[in-house]
Amino acid sequence: GSSYNKAIELANFTGRDVDLSRYALWRITNGGDTWAELGASSKVALTGTLAHRDVWVGCNTSSAAAVLAQCDVPFGQGSAPTNYNGDDAIALVKDGVIIDVVGVDAADPGAGWMVGALEAATANHTLIRKPNIASGAIDWAVSAATQWDVSSEDDFSALGAHTVGC
Repeated sequence: GSSYNKAIELANFTGRDVDLSRYALWRITNGGDTWAELGASSKVALTGTLAHRDVWVGCNTSSAAAVLAQCDVPFGQGSAPTNYNGDDAIALVKDGVIIDVVGVDAADPGAGWMVGALEAATANHTLIRKPNIASGAIDWAVSAATQWDVSSEDDFSALGAHTVGC
């Protein structure tokens, strides 16, 4: 989204509750480090439990009211995972192992990452994982080409809910 209207949503359709303390979000700014070199300041450990068929939303504390209304964990400025501008890579990590990514480490895509046929789609757009995708992907090239729908800037209509059709 525009300005500080940034959020990350995690959905759980595993058939059981998930202990989020085993998960973290990592962010690399502007094509900087590799995942292995990532400093502790850009790693955020998650907490709590995510129930089956529920979603968890992390958002920027300065987001619009529509985002804050769906937000489970507001993050402040600085190294927070929701302090990005479209050319940052973000990973979901479980027990120290990357299980899902948006973007590529140690690569600067310019204004943002391509998604489908849309240049810089990760900048000021809303990405929603397609309902036929059942798990994360660590190969961004494959994920970006086939796993995401791209909506307009500041489209928060699907935030806080996710549908899985598989």
